[in-house]
Amino acid sequence: MHKNFPLEIETDHPGQPGNNPAEMEVALLRNRYCKTMAEFFEAPASVSLSRAARAMYRLGRVRQWQAINATARGAPAPNVGNLRSGVLESLAGSHAMVVHRRHWYGTHYNKTDLSDLALQVAMLLALDWRDLGTFALREWFGQHSELDNLYQPTLSGAAGMIVGVAGQALDIKVPEATFRATEAPLAAMTSQWRDNETAFVELALQLADRHLAQSHGHSPTALADFDQPVEQAVPVELLMLLRLRGYAAIPRWLAIHPAMAHPAVSMPTPASPVPSQRCDQFVMQTARLLPEYQALCAAIAAQQASLRANRFR
Repeated sequence: MHKNFPLEIETDHPGQPGNNPAEMEVALLRNRYCKTMAEFFEAPASVSLSRAARAMYRLGRVRQWQAINATARGAPAPNVGNLRSGVLESLAGSHAMVVHRRHWYGTHYNKTDLSDLALQVAMLLALDWRDLGTFALREWFGQHSELDNLYQPTLSGAAGMIVGVAGQALDIKVPEATFRATEAPLAAMTSQWRDNETAFVELALQLADRHLAQSHGHSPTALADFDQPVEQAVPVELLMLLRLRGYAAIPRWLAIHPAMAHPAVSMPTPASPVPSQRCDQFVMQTARLLPEYQALCAAIAAQQASLRANRFR
């Protein structure tokens, strides 16, 4: 499992990291990611693809956190555009790691990786990027997907619920989750998310309670589902469920729950995915090395076309 650091102190324009040892360590790691990307762009053959992909993924995560934490730095509101850019960067890095199968052999595979991928699917659907969400779910968790060709993933927790519900909504056959006794609300939501409003409200509030408890715990077990600051602040699994149920905004019965208190918890109007310059460059370089990676380019283009078409309806 990779070590999770307080990403809020990482910036795209590094300043003085201060005297805090944790801040200094994060600044060093962030600089290392940027250096890796610079080396990859200059001479792709000199950097392993898995290393470059991991750097792209992590830099995307940093961008996401900076976007949702903008208000803590004095901005009037979270930067939704920057959030979308960060999501695309993490998607690009993650998909490169999945396609580059060697990353998933032996000790490279762990439960955190699967949970991370599931949460990214939830974020894509929460942003109402249905085409990209479908692509990620099919390629990462669908039958005959890149991961399925290596092993049959075992899903549980929030990841199991996300993949199970998304599979039903998008008509993609996915692995069946195995929920523990303590995960009864997740199991119930997976099978009942399309039920009447009363049943959905009750289950959604239970999941909001669960999210809040897991995001603010202090033990590794308590943070099993949400070990990254982005998902601790923004319950993407709940926003995904609202989108798939057809909500255009967060209903008041959920909006007043403490789990939804962060300023970045919202359902913004869908906007076309526009990759950042470094994401564009990474995708182009990776597609040259892995021809099958071109499918991601097609998925981004399909999402852009879909949103353009919806605007003119």
